[in-house]
Amino acid sequence: MPTKYTKTVRRDAARARRCILDAAVQLFHQRGLDQVTFGDVARRARLSRPLVYFYFPDMRTLLLEAVLLGTRELRQRFDAAVNPKLNGLAEAAALGRAYLQFHFDRPELFFLCMATGPRLSGHGEPSALERLLLNEEQGAMDLVARAVARGIQDGSIRPDVGDPKTVALSLWGLSHGLAQCSSAQGQVMEQHYQVPVQLFLETGFALLTESLAARPAKKTKSKAKR
Repeated sequence: MPTKYTKTVRRDAARARRCILDAAVQLFHQRGLDQVTFGDVARRARLSRPLVYFYFPDMRTLLLEAVLLGTRELRQRFDAAVNPKLNGLAEAAALGRAYLQFHFDRPELFFLCMATGPRLSGHGEPSALERLLLNEEQGAMDLVARAVARGIQDGSIRPDVGDPKTVALSLWGLSHGLAQCSSAQGQVMEQHYQVPVQLFLETGFALLTESLAARPAKKTKSKAKR
């Protein structure tokens, strides 16, 4: 049974690791993935450089764990958006809104979740950390795919929409485009086009939702009575 001392050590270790990760997330977001050093992270976290090395042996490990931090938070938001009482289309829309809200609430983690380049080594088998990251990502995407499949079954989503997994990936790409555009061009939209960013997002989201929605059955005209 762990002693009080052991519990304290574990708690302090967890606190130190989280402090390092939080500092790294902010620095990656501010400076870019290739412009951060262990010294930068140590100074931001107000910890010694050897302690940072102790928990994260190299920068790649630190980056992947930072991405994992964001991916897990996004997955938690997706889990909270799942609602069996909704039809498939409504649930897919709820997941999309959770994604956009994550972009607004945690832009630094959103940035890291999209930093796909350095996630996989590109040679050999993925490491345990890489597999863990990919499993989290796939779990989130599976929730969207299941909502699409359920929508096809319950009639809220067009039956000809396509393979649910492919549709889920497409929705991810389109939603990401809306989020990125609102960040990069939001000021231009509001000042030059006089279109509020929120209205832009709601309109784009409505177009995505309507593209999935099942079409109402056409009513056949009854023959006029003679």
